[in-house]
Amino acid sequence: MKKNEIYELNKSFNELLSDKKTTLTYEGYYSALVVWVKSKEELKEEVEKDERLTVLLSVDPCGNITETPDILLEMEKDRLGSIKYENIDNMLMGIRDTLWDLVTVYSNKDCPICDDGLRYVMVENETTNGKELTLECDTCGWLEHLDGREWESGVVKMYPVDKKEIENYLAKG
Repeated sequence: MKKNEIYELNKSFNELLSDKKTTLTYEGYYSALVVWVKSKEELKEEVEKDERLTVLLSVDPCGNITETPDILLEMEKDRLGSIKYENIDNMLMGIRDTLWDLVTVYSNKDCPICDDGLRYVMVENETTNGKELTLECDTCGWLEHLDGREWESGVVKMYPVDKKEIENYLAKG
């Protein structure tokens, strides 16, 4: 990507974050980020390579935003808008991480590797062709079954789950 293209993307992204309407609600913020990413043709190829971001771009924020996201809306312009991204990968990583933060439900368990909190994610398993609720560390990538065993099977797709989905899954036992 040419320097003027990343400059224009940074400028456009900062304009989005500067619009007070963007950060009025968590749902609105999520939607605004998704619409912005989808509207940028120059991001399309990189977005398609990032399965986790692709999944997040299809999540309906209504009902899926966690009750207490670890994000202060009034600080997002300063947090994300102050970064001058040098490449698309870093820009998309920042957006992807923000979208995950908005829809992540954390368990009360800590990662056995780095002690960060584990979040609930649904995994489509390529070995069994089934879905399984698991716990993942977004810091180091540790993935485990709900009973604490390390995940060793293949993963096809991983996506966030809301509190209701977690409760329904656990009720099935």
